[in-house]
Amino acid sequence: MSNYEKQANDFLTKTNTTIKARFIKYDKYFMDDKEERDIFNITIQRESKKYNFTFGQSIAKSTGQENFNNKPSAYDVLAGLTKYDVGDFDNFCSDFGYNDLQLSKYQEVLKIYNAVIEEYKMVCNLWNEEERKELEEIWKRFGRD
Repeated sequence: MSNYEKQANDFLTKTNTTIKARFIKYDKYFMDDKEERDIFNITIQRESKKYNFTFGQSIAKSTGQENFNNKPSAYDVLAGLTKYDVGDFDNFCSDFGYNDLQLSKYQEVLKIYNAVIEEYKMVCNLWNEEERKELEEIWKRFGRD
């Protein structure tokens, strides 16, 4: 197990949080995907708080069928979570490269923005500010921020 996987698992243990992944299908996930990938339903639970969402696995780890090797790790899931407020829609578009948004893509990007806002609310609901900072540090420590 790599150091960053260990730190992600230690964070889950410390915060009494569990992550479960259930394979849904092999398909395109992101609006600009050219290739298919494994898509999972993820459940993060801490005490009575629970959050479900879909997760598109990296293409490199995808196999097209459910097996142990393609399930997202704790680090995969935690690293992908929104750990800070992305601001309003204009800020979001600027920060995530949607500045030159075609009008035909507006509704898709607005849907993504709303999902990111909901994800951040979930992160704030599951973990306090100190824990969110620790979660962000795990990500930064490995040059992935």
